[in-house]
Amino acid sequence: MTDTVQRLIVGCGYLGSRIAQRWRSQGDVVCVLTRSVDHALQFQKQGLRTHVGDILKPETLTDLPAPETVLFAVGHDRSSGASIQSVYVDGFHHLLDALPPSSGPVLYTSSTGVYAQEDGEWVDEDSMCEPDREGGRACLAAEKMLRAHPRGQDAIILRLAGLYGPGRIPRSVDVVAGKPLPVTGNDYLNLIHVEDAVAVLLAAADQGGLARTYNVSDGSPTNRREYFTALARLLRAPTPRFEVAAEWSERKSGTNKRVSNDRMIRELGVRPIYPTYQEGLAAIVSEMRGQNLD
Repeated sequence: MTDTVQRLIVGCGYLGSRIAQRWRSQGDVVCVLTRSVDHALQFQKQGLRTHVGDILKPETLTDLPAPETVLFAVGHDRSSGASIQSVYVDGFHHLLDALPPSSGPVLYTSSTGVYAQEDGEWVDEDSMCEPDREGGRACLAAEKMLRAHPRGQDAIILRLAGLYGPGRIPRSVDVVAGKPLPVTGNDYLNLIHVEDAVAVLLAAADQGGLARTYNVSDGSPTNRREYFTALARLLRAPTPRFEVAAEWSERKSGTNKRVSNDRMIRELGVRPIYPTYQEGLAAIVSEMRGQNLD
């Protein structure tokens, strides 16, 4: 009896790679779509199946597996020369068209950047989306394209807040270097630890069959100045210096909102292991120091 591919990941990076290993550890067969032969070899060494193809070149998307779940978690590689709009919308559309008819639900990792509220108000999945930044506009366009596509009938959209975790702490390099940090007013920062994001995606995949949108956030937005000050203290770095970025003084930043995770908790049953950035950063820094002692 041959194995049947159950999961397909497109965008097996910081988040996707963790999902791949969790699925594999529970006995699933995981296939990764990548445009790099070198990356394909690396994924194979990790026990993953691979398919070499480029979502911007639909002619390469042939003979894709028919998985139980499709995870689209592609980031924008600026070095590729392709616009974020072409990757997030056109490339995503090419993939959806290329999937076999028997494929299961699609999970799309969008962003809370689709919200552009400015006054510190709470936003949920039903709040108005009028993003003013390129990334947010591309994510919202991808969401709309997905919902209009036949594959969108049972797709799940996951709007991720700022993703952080081991090896990925927002602005940590600048904090350690003592560089001035671009902060305007008392804007809020919305975050989600990568391990909590993994738990949400796994729960969403298991739900299946229900078109839904979820904010993926720890639900504890923090003042940016407080975050950077706490981070500097944990990293034993200089006290942060702040400055208002010129472009923020000329237009709205689209970052001053508080993201609710009520639906995520209520419907997916996932409560963050790291309910605030304090617990998350402390665990990361503690691990870093432990590794340095080894």
